[in-house]
Amino acid sequence: MNIEIPRHTPGGNKIHTVGVWMSGGADSTLLCYLLAKQIKEENLPIKLKPFTVQKQPGVFGFLSVTEKIKELLDAKELFEDQIVYPAPASGWIYSEYQAVYAIKNKENIKNNEFQVLFSGITTNPPEEVQRRFNWGILQDVENIRGAGKVKEKKRYFTVEHESKNYEFYEIKPFFDLNKQAISCLYKEHNLLETLFPLTRSCEAQDLSTGHCGKCWWCEERFWAFRRLE
Repeated sequence: MNIEIPRHTPGGNKIHTVGVWMSGGADSTLLCYLLAKQIKEENLPIKLKPFTVQKQPGVFGFLSVTEKIKELLDAKELFEDQIVYPAPASGWIYSEYQAVYAIKNKENIKNNEFQVLFSGITTNPPEEVQRRFNWGILQDVENIRGAGKVKEKKRYFTVEHESKNYEFYEIKPFFDLNKQAISCLYKEHNLLETLFPLTRSCEAQDLSTGHCGKCWWCEERFWAFRRLE
């Protein structure tokens, strides 16, 4: 899969730093790997800056996958320091995460930390598959990335701060792929035994490592990969 990495923003500004969301999950980890691989192979004058969507307070599982990507591609020089968006004290509540993102994104846009931000968000499994999950169809997740949602691979707007407009440019290259397609990409790039085992999809609030095997996200992962680890 070849990902389009733009050289300029829609407003005409040169892109020299690509931000990428990194939760430590299978989707964002693969996206970071593919971006780094492409930047290295094409010798692009671009750096990668991971932005962490921290799932739980005190959990930093994303660090191991970032370091593994650097090792696999011998690409340490491509990466800038990671920026962590802290988890709300109440845990994984989407509306509270969104509030944190809005504040932090505005700060990072103003400081020119990135010129384009990549997100590894995927689409959900078909509804008939989800109905077989113990959790069934989670409506909040369905509303965010459901198969029936209008796809928006690219998002662009300007943010005003102190009478100056700043660009926000986001690209979601996996938006119309579900996790089975992500599994195929892991196989294609021979990452199932090297990178995949370091990723973590579980959202169990009482578990900081490994996979509970029971939450909706574990069920989705097992459906796609036929394994959790």
